[in-house]
Amino acid sequence: MKNNQSILSQIKMVSFVSTIFFALLLLSGCGAITSQNVPEAFQVRNTINAPTPPPGSALVVIRWPVAMDDKAQSVFDSTWFSGHDADASARSTALMAMQGFAMLISLGSKNLIDEVQNNKAVYKQIPEASTYYAMELYRQLLKYIPETQIILEPQLLTALSGSFKSIPLTEGKLPVVFAVDILHIPNISVDPYFLPYFTIATSGLASPKTCGAVASSINYNNKVEAFMEKECLDLTARNSRKPEYLDHFYSKNEGINKFSEVPLREQLPLTSNQLMLFPMIGETFSPEYLAQSASPSFDSSKLPLQNQTIEILVKALADGISHYDLKKATQAGLAEYVSGYDKPLSDGLKSGATLSEQEQANFAVVTQLADMEKQWITKQDKLVADNILDGAFGKSFRATRLAYLEMQNQRQQASMAQLDSLAMSTINSGALTGNFNSLAMMSNALQREIQYQSKLSEIGSPAIVMIYEKSSLEEL
Repeated sequence: MKNNQSILSQIKMVSFVSTIFFALLLLSGCGAITSQNVPEAFQVRNTINAPTPPPGSALVVIRWPVAMDDKAQSVFDSTWFSGHDADASARSTALMAMQGFAMLISLGSKNLIDEVQNNKAVYKQIPEASTYYAMELYRQLLKYIPETQIILEPQLLTALSGSFKSIPLTEGKLPVVFAVDILHIPNISVDPYFLPYFTIATSGLASPKTCGAVASSINYNNKVEAFMEKECLDLTARNSRKPEYLDHFYSKNEGINKFSEVPLREQLPLTSNQLMLFPMIGETFSPEYLAQSASPSFDSSKLPLQNQTIEILVKALADGISHYDLKKATQAGLAEYVSGYDKPLSDGLKSGATLSEQEQANFAVVTQLADMEKQWITKQDKLVADNILDGAFGKSFRATRLAYLEMQNQRQQASMAQLDSLAMSTINSGALTGNFNSLAMMSNALQREIQYQSKLSEIGSPAIVMIYEKSSLEEL
């Protein structure tokens, strides 16, 4: 009996490790690392002193999908999950080919594959999750950049010819040095894990070799839409080239789009004419913080938000601004803004021509108007961000994260019970005594699988409904 218990422990350990390994492959196939394991090459250790932008412009605009339409949902339905299904099937086949504990591993991972197939509505949480984490990005960026230099611009996620596209929901024309796009796609498996997809872009003139692309969190996407350098010089930070952060979800479309290879960089600081490739960095929040932040009394303006992943990105962003020519970064944007007041002056700015005294005076008046507009917009943006983080929306979102953690813990307990049953099936089948009966093992395993599924049904469906109502977005 004691020997059986020892064997049982060994089988459970191997099965548990194997199942976790499978989960990591399936759910983190993009090769993500945790924020605690980020290499020094991607961390800023020096003091950050953000520069002042040219008159009439701001340093950063943050963009994120606050909503998605039916076209985008159709692409997710037809492309993203079919890819995950195929990936899960391929991994399962590979695992089944393994000898020894293949049965335990495949059955232990079965429920992860089921989640891929049954929790396909998870992408509908993208607007809510992206909205919340974009506001966390904004809040942490305020530690290094004044609020008067950060603009918020929500977008609609749609699709054109099978490719994702973002449409601005506000008419943003104020020139900016950097445009940051951030998006969070919740895991297929219910959990509070945070894995951001982001890109940073500047004007084409400030980085002509990359046509404005500055950085991307997707380390396997080093291509941008095809371009010629001379065509990039008039592009602003908002409309310059950048690696599409959802490109890998519709890789079949690469046969339609043409791409250009660009000079790459894998070490900070952000540098002109090189595309900085960040690893995919994920955040696993501590149970203590999830519980604390889920409290109705939690106030993020008084208690610090704990998100090391965003902190790493924010520091790289804030530090990187000082490594770019701010005049070049805003020249096209200023020309575009001025065109609404003085077209000849706009043409002169665009060409880089020397301005006459009268043109300089006109330009000073327009930039003063732009600064006044910036003061009003950024003040409203801060109110919006504060309301999202500490209003009903933010409180409900954090409460949902805690609910995810509790469900995850329940599922892990059920999984350990299943592994115990599967291991005992192996012993009862005689697999470790030389009297192996595959039919007996299958029969024992299936009986215990039924018991396991019964236990899961008591916990609830993995497609947990978000606690907060979508009407909370009206706070925007």
